[in-house]
Amino acid sequence: MTVFLTRTASLALAFGFFFFVSCTTSLSTLEQAQSSFDDGDYEQALSSVDKAIKENPEQADLLLLKAETLHKLALVKDRPGERTIFYREMTETLKRIGPDVSEEIQQRKRALIGNSWKAEHQAGTRLYRSQASEPTTGDGRINSHLGNAIEIAPDSIDSYRIKASHHYNQGELNRAIETLELANRNVADPPLDMREKHAFLLLEEGRLETAIELYSTLADSHPDNERIKHGLANAYILDGRHSESIQLLRELIESSPDDVSYHQAIATELFFQVQLLIQQMRETNPDTLAPDFATELEQYLNEAEIHYQFVMEQHPGASDVTYLTGAFYKNTASQLFQLAEHLDSPLADRVEELAIDLLTRSVPVWQQLAETNPENSDVWRSIHQIYTRLGMMEEAEEAQSNVNF
Repeated sequence: MTVFLTRTASLALAFGFFFFVSCTTSLSTLEQAQSSFDDGDYEQALSSVDKAIKENPEQADLLLLKAETLHKLALVKDRPGERTIFYREMTETLKRIGPDVSEEIQQRKRALIGNSWKAEHQAGTRLYRSQASEPTTGDGRINSHLGNAIEIAPDSIDSYRIKASHHYNQGELNRAIETLELANRNVADPPLDMREKHAFLLLEEGRLETAIELYSTLADSHPDNERIKHGLANAYILDGRHSESIQLLRELIESSPDDVSYHQAIATELFFQVQLLIQQMRETNPDTLAPDFATELEQYLNEAEIHYQFVMEQHPGASDVTYLTGAFYKNTASQLFQLAEHLDSPLADRVEELAIDLLTRSVPVWQQLAETNPENSDVWRSIHQIYTRLGMMEEAEEAQSNVNF
């Protein structure tokens, strides 16, 4: 029993001695690190503090000293791009400091993050703003500074916003999108304008399905936001989804009835929808056509005409607008005549009536176009074709005399 107690005491003493030596070594290494840090020998300070952390990996003051040393090493570098690796390790080190530490360490941690971010963000922002008057200013440093700011504070909304804008202004559309995608991953609840910009850039790059998905999500959560509806309508238009775009444009016109661009867009979309419907009917067995097909077609045509006329009234004398309106009448009528040949009476007669009615209503539009473009042979040729189809042979001959064959 005495022997056992003696051995136990011996082990306890040995363990105690080891523990004493370990603490002494850690303290000595920490003092060396702090001394090197105070002397400005940051490489040596980093080496010493790393050794101390290996022995005490969770000790907050050691982790904080390492982060502060990495910050100093970053500042030594003149080029902001060379600082990134130090900021990255600094951020990872600070993440290891848990919440259960003294208020002093928490304050020093917050100050280190805040001051580091502020310096890099402001440097990038100053260069970004100076580019307006000096386009060569920045020299790649804008992205480096703002990238550093994001590395230091991944939830820094303003840094993402300016960096994305800079990439966009430089024609780097894909990198602008990548910046906003990074923001979506790192920021818990990105602001609406940033998410809307992301959708817009996706649309501009031609990633239509992804843009539509994002715009749709935003529209569901912000149903009264006109900008988002506008963007989603553009996405539908570019993707050829005419029925969806028409529905949105109707809503936009209801909220902004004087916006000519909405009227022009829906008129064009209704024209394409009519074309699509006609094509579908031509490819369908006449015996299976829905009885209300002609009524549906007429409704689309009447709605389109209203918007074309509105645009013409807002732009009197604008030849391009007048020509588009005239082309709408003429081209749609031509397709209806072709469709009628595919159908049996009485539906064929109904469709042909629609075509003749469109041509009749197109005459004043083409006459107006001829008055403003009297030497345009293509205009007179279209007028000649319309009069001929309507059986107005005297007027057709007169129009033909103005055509330079």
